[in-house]
Amino acid sequence: MVLRCGQRRVLWRERIPNVEHSKAWRRFATGHVLRELRTTAGTEPIGHYRNQNARSCLRQSAAFLVDLHDHGRALAACTQADLDRWHASATGTQKMNLRPFLRWAIKARQTRRLTLPPSLTGAAAPISQQQRFELIRRIHAGTGMDLTEQVIGLLILLYAQPLNKIVRLTIDDVIHQDCHLF
Repeated sequence: MVLRCGQRRVLWRERIPNVEHSKAWRRFATGHVLRELRTTAGTEPIGHYRNQNARSCLRQSAAFLVDLHDHGRALAACTQADLDRWHASATGTQKMNLRPFLRWAIKARQTRRLTLPPSLTGAAAPISQQQRFELIRRIHAGTGMDLTEQVIGLLILLYAQPLNKIVRLTIDDVIHQDCHLF
């Protein structure tokens, strides 16, 4: 796996400081990821998605091993607390991309048996109109809430705007003709 870093090409395994971690990563890359890609290539084209997914899995497994090293932990001694600590700060995509490595590490006895957190959470149940109006009233009252939190909450409840759009809003999007929303 090659990653471009400025003008210099850096191999991910070179970024893993622990030799044992690097060996485990290489075994995962060749024994699991590459084998799966070759099996798929025997029956159908690999395609961009599978290629990117393989790269993401390798990148995330290397990042996890670097994190273990930074916390003074060997892969063989990785505990549930180490995994939970990492999962607490990881994004959903990072968690999904690490799962193949963790499943491989457990199956190959590179680490002790760990409980992987659920990969997908079910869709949240929609709230009723009555619950929505009550939340709007509470947020509008703003008891103990910052104005930014109020605006974000009301945008979500009133206009069903996803959070990734809301965080890109600027003050000019909230202020209209010298009149504030609140």
